Amino acid sequence: MSSAKLRKIETVVGDMIDEQKLAGAVTLVLRQGQVVHLKAHGWQDIDTRTPMREDAIFRIYSMTKAIVSTGVMMLHEEGRFDLDDAVSKHIPELARVQVASEAGLVLQNA
Repeated sequence: MSSAKLRKIETVVGDMIDEQKLAGAVTLVLRQGQVVHLKAHGWQDIDTRTPMREDAIFRIYSMTKAIVSTGVMMLHEEGRFDLDDAVSKHIPELARVQVASEAGLVLQNA
């Protein structure tokens, strides 16, 4: 693990804070299950000037698709399904899904 590249994280995040694109962040890099970088940057609360803490809790919005997509692709890499499979092959309840369209309800081949 390159120390210079790890320092680059601090530079990039610091620049984003200076440019007010971020109030604060916590960065973490693991290598072979070991923490090689953990740092709190900026502010947890700008108004009160509360510094960011390494154990800060963040609300994560709109991450479901990214997390599910990653899991699905991991299953694909393990050979558990083909990307061309109909969803109904693995979830039979979706075999007769109806989707609203300009023409009314349309039966979709899921």
